[in-house]
Amino acid sequence: MWFYAIETILTVAAIFFFASSLRRDLNVEALEKFASVCGAVVLASAVLSFGFRGIFFAGTYEMDAFSQFVKLILALGYFIALLISRNIHDIEGKYRPEYFLFLTTATLGMTVLVSAKDLITLYTGLELSSYSLYLLIPMRKHDNASIEAAIKYLIIGIASTGVMIYGFSLLFGLTQTTYLNEIAAKLPGLIHLHVFWVAFFLSVVAFLFKLSLFPLHAWAPDVYEGGNAQTVGFISTVSKVAGLAVFIRFVMMAGHDNRVLEGVWISLAIASMTLGNLSALIQGDMKRLLAYSSIAQAGYLLVGVLCLNDKGLSAAMFYAAVYVVMNFAAFFVVTQISEGGKNVSISQFRGLSSRSPLLALVLMLALFSLAGVPPLAGFTGKWFLFTAAVSSGFKVVAMIAIINSVISLYYYLVIIKEAYTSPDQGAYIQPLVLSPVSRLFCFAVILVLAVAGFFPGILMPLAAKSVSMFFG
Repeated sequence: MWFYAIETILTVAAIFFFASSLRRDLNVEALEKFASVCGAVVLASAVLSFGFRGIFFAGTYEMDAFSQFVKLILALGYFIALLISRNIHDIEGKYRPEYFLFLTTATLGMTVLVSAKDLITLYTGLELSSYSLYLLIPMRKHDNASIEAAIKYLIIGIASTGVMIYGFSLLFGLTQTTYLNEIAAKLPGLIHLHVFWVAFFLSVVAFLFKLSLFPLHAWAPDVYEGGNAQTVGFISTVSKVAGLAVFIRFVMMAGHDNRVLEGVWISLAIASMTLGNLSALIQGDMKRLLAYSSIAQAGYLLVGVLCLNDKGLSAAMFYAAVYVVMNFAAFFVVTQISEGGKNVSISQFRGLSSRSPLLALVLMLALFSLAGVPPLAGFTGKWFLFTAAVSSGFKVVAMIAIINSVISLYYYLVIIKEAYTSPDQGAYIQPLVLSPVSRLFCFAVILVLAVAGFFPGILMPLAAKSVSMFFG
């Protein structure tokens, strides 16, 4: 079954896009169509190899229930990113092969990341994905802000990786091994050492950065504003899911002994939710608003991880899966109303329901789902997260999370109000014509958000099965 595993397909696709970047007679339209087909093939390969289990490369790489479920989410995000990347206005045609190449290598690095069972393999996957993302941000043409954002992203990313490597070196010094399962086996003799918990916390710093959790969130608003919408949508969803998956592996490696850092995780969750939502209230640029919203969403995900049980982790994975769809849907609408790929202010959504009722509906459902309005998928995901937190004894954290969800509803409603408010006389009200592919994507989003909300029993068992491996 290895020949159709997602890693194989992504590697072949990356080689093709690299070869395309060397051609002078590039057919951009044909390349975009191929990229969409490539995304569909990757998603299909993730589905077909979902039940595949195996250990490879001397035990440094393992395909298990958890990694395969995460790869399915990554493949979905990759497919959506390629699907909405047709006719990009703010990346020149001659750079389109490199754009698809780095999207592909970033996804490949994340698949390596979530299957890594060794510190060196984990580092390799992290660097492959991270540097690919660093290179995607400055590809936006005629925009100095994208270059500045890319530099900030690079510097903070390198710093967080350096801290992580120092943590890895401490872990290796304490355990004399780089294998995660061997490190976990030696934990009972190390948990009384303060240096171990220092090493453990430093080791997860890079993944907190990918999650854009407080205090490693500062890069997000500038990067979201500086990058093109398709790239930022990919970073805000796929990268976050990969970071969450590895963070869960490390937390569960420590098991219930991880309660030593419980106060740290609680503080980070509360700070991320509160800072993200309060900062989003005053934003005028849509992508900056979604950046702060993403910081808050990372806090919600951490609430599930706090529980350290199957109920909390399965809720986190369920929410991560639906988050990819609802957040990408919001960025898709941004790409459709943007003029020439420029940034979109909240006021530019005014009259969207007149220009394109379908886009306005997708935007409304996506934002309501992010806010946790019933009966959409986001509400169901938050319900699972908050009930898991309450049943695990984190009632105060759950209450703060609920309050933050109410706060978020305000700024989401502001955008929806603009979309369904008649435009001022003389305002640009030209109807938006969607391609057949875009219309199909809109209907698919509506279906997924409704079905996952009304019938969570379809997805939740898969999420529960993926995390069951952590509990024997």
